[in-house]
Amino acid sequence: MKTKLVDMKEIRFKDLAVEVKRLNDSGILADKIPGLVGKSKEEVVDLFVKAVQSIPDDENGNWTGPKETGTYYMSLLVAEEKKDVPVSKESTSKKPHAKEKKKSEATGKNGFGHVKGSIAADIDTMLYEGATRDQITDMLLNRLGDKKAASARSRSHLLHMMTRGDSLVVLDSETGVYKAEKNPNE
Repeated sequence: MKTKLVDMKEIRFKDLAVEVKRLNDSGILADKIPGLVGKSKEEVVDLFVKAVQSIPDDENGNWTGPKETGTYYMSLLVAEEKKDVPVSKESTSKKPHAKEKKKSEATGKNGFGHVKGSIAADIDTMLYEGATRDQITDMLLNRLGDKKAASARSRSHLLHMMTRGDSLVVLDSETGVYKAEKNPNE
């Protein structure tokens, strides 16, 4: 399964411009993304994607760019067979109400709010059992067929799970194992 960009209609130019500015201001790019005035959304998305993909990982395989930019970049990608919906900051900053939990159960979501059978839910299960980033990336490589996308997707999901308001995942810095503190399947 390969990844592709979401439909251009789903990309808000304002959000894209914010991330282009963040990336340019980070100082990590050898060549900044040029001014956006007079460029189409498609041109800016292409420049943004190429810039993000040009940023190297550190010696541990972690992306070295701004976290927010990495999360936004991953929200632009979808698997060709399935379409994952990006999680907004508003939905992760507060705990779900009882009614929302019942709705999640009715729609087939796991305890972390990810659709059962989705890539995110499969990663959640691995995290509950304890997994390194390499193990997660290998699983994703089998599903996506693209090493760069698998690496970015594992990085993005781990970042998402570790920075949620309820801190669901912790990293054992000695072993490099990420572990979910609760069972996503309950």
